Amino acid sequence: MQLQKRWRRCGLAGLLWVAVFALLPVLAAAQDRLRLFDGHIHYSVGAPKQYPPEKAIAILDEAGIGRALLSSTPNDGTIQLAKLFPERFIP
Repeated sequence: MQLQKRWRRCGLAGLLWVAVFALLPVLAAAQDRLRLFDGHIHYSVGAPKQYPPEKAIAILDEAGIGRALLSSTPNDGTIQLAKLFPERFIP
């Protein structure tokens, strides 16, 4: 009996709040992940052997990095990644 009285007092506003809180996790999961910009990535000597371009991209994808400034010494690694993925890297 007490519970019914409480629900009546809450009325429509209370039911709306319950619906909003029930939907929050669904709405949060539906949003796309915000892609980050990394301002300083090195792909220097040895990196291409240890982290081939596809593996490097997979690591960046997992971290949520969509685009990055890229450098290396010598510039071979930078040139390689920039040619393969020009939309992802700024040499």
